[in-house]
Amino acid sequence: MNVKGFYIDKQEGEIPQMWEELLSVCSWGSFYQSKDNFRIINKLIQSKLSFLSFYNIEKQLMGGLAVAVTDGQLGPVVNCLPYFGSYGDALVHPDAPPGAEGALYLFLINESRKLDALCLTVITSPFADELHHLRVREFIAPTFIDERCSQIVHMPEYNGEGNKIYADKVLTQMQGRARTAYKKIIKSELTIGSVESEAEALTFAKIHKDNIGGRGGIFKTEEFFKLIFAMSREAPEKAEMAVVHDGNAIVAGVVLFYFKDTVEYHTTCLRDEYRSLGPLTRVVVDKMIAAGMKGYRYWNFGGTWKTQEGVYRFKESFGSVDHPYYYYNLFFRDLDRVKKMTSQEIVHAYPLCYVIPFSELNS
Repeated sequence: MNVKGFYIDKQEGEIPQMWEELLSVCSWGSFYQSKDNFRIINKLIQSKLSFLSFYNIEKQLMGGLAVAVTDGQLGPVVNCLPYFGSYGDALVHPDAPPGAEGALYLFLINESRKLDALCLTVITSPFADELHHLRVREFIAPTFIDERCSQIVHMPEYNGEGNKIYADKVLTQMQGRARTAYKKIIKSELTIGSVESEAEALTFAKIHKDNIGGRGGIFKTEEFFKLIFAMSREAPEKAEMAVVHDGNAIVAGVVLFYFKDTVEYHTTCLRDEYRSLGPLTRVVVDKMIAAGMKGYRYWNFGGTWKTQEGVYRFKESFGSVDHPYYYYNLFFRDLDRVKKMTSQEIVHAYPLCYVIPFSELNS
């Protein structure tokens, strides 16, 4: 797709100038398309990011797409974006010409074919409207569509009222069971704080590993938590490892990212013996109130699979609203061979990447 007077450039590794400005004006732009998340991804995945940039004749950035190419057993796999639920559809400036978005995706598909990629996956943003999702679907023409649901709380407006009054506004939006759980837990001797040392960050990591690994899931490594702890010390306005203590012991916690007008609820930990007390409810509500009073408008609980009924109900209890988003998965070759693989084989061959909806596997 040729757009007269504009051009697309590909940059390896280096984030384009004006990227943050583009991100700030794109309505569906999120933390996952920010420089901070790119630094995390580059530290933790096997591949490096490249960027497709759409410029006007004055060399102003009008659109952009972050791309990760990962080599593996069956050749390269292309993700926008990889790593634990990151989404990364193309950012588009409000003043960009109508063909900009389509041009970026056509360029992406052609680049993927040049690499002889196995497949390409573009994950759309839950902050976009349905027309946007349909438009991207048309550009990609995916082999498979994997629908997800991001549960997002629309925070009550803060008008300068006191903590108690605003807290009541937040609690009023919640379901009765969440309010009851919160009122119960605040009467306990558990306290709220933040991770203050790398040793505490590693304790958080161990509890998280016990939670996820114990159920056979893929847990985040110690390196992730070290990176987030360092980020929380360098820029506490961007990242926080909020925790619940029983005395000096961490019993629950959540990694939070603060970006634009949104709080991203990213990763949790919870000691099983404290589960019935509801410490995660305590930390979520307290941090939600604090964030709302700072002007944050959204609390994004992130993606939930349709099979995760318990997790869905927990997030729903805080007054979240469902925002659909999609994994658009386009295969270029060897589809039958991939479908014969097991999910474990795919995860081993392409760790932290998206290859195919597991529901499409023959096994």
